[in-house]
Amino acid sequence: MSIRNTDFGIVAILFFGVFLSSVLSAQEELTFVAERDAVVFSLNKNETIVLNIDDVITTSAGVGYGETPQNPLEYHLLIFFERSGNRYEALAKDFRPANTDDVFGDDIFIDQPMDRQAVGHWQLSGLSIDIGDVDAMWVPVCYRDILISEDRDKLLEFFPNIAFLTDNDATGRISYWHQNTRAGIQNGRIIFYNSVISLGIGTHLAVRNITRTDFGYVVECVASTRDWRHDPVEFLAGSTFRNVYSPGDSLTLLLYLDGDYLDVYTGSDIHIGTFIRVGREFIAQYQSLIRTNTADLTNVLWPRRADGTMSLPLYTDMSGFQANHMTTSRLRVRDNPATDSLIMTTLDTGIEIQVLETGSVETIGGTTAPWVRVLTANGFTGWVFSGFLEPIAAEPEAPYPVIAEAPEEQPAPIALAAPTGQPMPVAESNAIVNPMPPWALLALVGVAAVAIVALTLIVAKRKR
Repeated sequence: MSIRNTDFGIVAILFFGVFLSSVLSAQEELTFVAERDAVVFSLNKNETIVLNIDDVITTSAGVGYGETPQNPLEYHLLIFFERSGNRYEALAKDFRPANTDDVFGDDIFIDQPMDRQAVGHWQLSGLSIDIGDVDAMWVPVCYRDILISEDRDKLLEFFPNIAFLTDNDATGRISYWHQNTRAGIQNGRIIFYNSVISLGIGTHLAVRNITRTDFGYVVECVASTRDWRHDPVEFLAGSTFRNVYSPGDSLTLLLYLDGDYLDVYTGSDIHIGTFIRVGREFIAQYQSLIRTNTADLTNVLWPRRADGTMSLPLYTDMSGFQANHMTTSRLRVRDNPATDSLIMTTLDTGIEIQVLETGSVETIGGTTAPWVRVLTANGFTGWVFSGFLEPIAAEPEAPYPVIAEAPEEQPAPIALAAPTGQPMPVAESNAIVNPMPPWALLALVGVAAVAIVALTLIVAKRKR
């Protein structure tokens, strides 16, 4: 009995320890340090104060996206904290974790100017927010596919819940989903600040520690206790990540960088998504596509991996594709006829391509040949060194089989009466027409014989 009581006591102590640990963990304060002089806003006193560089603030993972009391039309990524009984909010980009190993570099950090509420823009579902004047942005890789398609309805293939933004008021006035700014590029925007990571509109993580690695970064985070993830149109809605992690949970993000491409995993091997770094023209044309269903892709710079390659060709009309050359070794397709230009893709040996034009001559590896612009079967257009191409021999045309035509059946000649005083024309022919039957020939011979005998008798009688 005593052993059982002892076991029960140990179990109770362990249970209480786990419970206490979880409570303390949920109430854990995260400490941030100002990286520069920072203005913070008091929510209850309606005033601002200035924190100096290296000043410290603490929060229980209260981070998120919201408006500032000083200007309710401006929206930022914020840290919410308390000090001396007053509640404040600070711009997240002005702070870093107090005990972090590293901070984000320019390979992933992009400063995001404030967003603004679009004054005078009418929409029924949610706030109308326009993004700031931004030079670059991390967005889901599917946004590239949507823009290349030049069809805004392709957005609904990836995020069908966006269609729920179509709404109407009591008068029957309709607001279509593509008129709602929440269908714009900011819905999937990813922001990496040293203190806060934002995954789209509604998912925010407070950063505890950043470690730089060979592949990118390892980031220890806490899911925001200000949970704004209820929005069904937010791009992570219904994802495995959402189902596994709740507000206040600790998690680790693994950020794999490859040029303009970024893969984000959690420590439990959940792939949150692949994202791309895009520039000003991409952003402008994507927004134009969603709002007007038109886009001009002429000056868009497409994301590339670290080796210069693109994962997807731009749209090319392949209706006229006709292969005329084949690669004799692995061959890089470049965006210009030079070995130091960016690589678009790499072709394996034996790949058939179409040569479109010939450029300058160069000697590479002892081989002298011209650069040629080519079109690949999967839609890449670029330049390759033709020293590693060979023409595809044209297949000889199969001779046409000679088919003897049956002579056309000719109608029987029709005898016409010759005009008076005119001879009848004669048709030349090698055929015998209507030959005499044998019985008629015998009768004729018999008549001739009788005639000869009669003629002989008459002559003999006269001689007597």
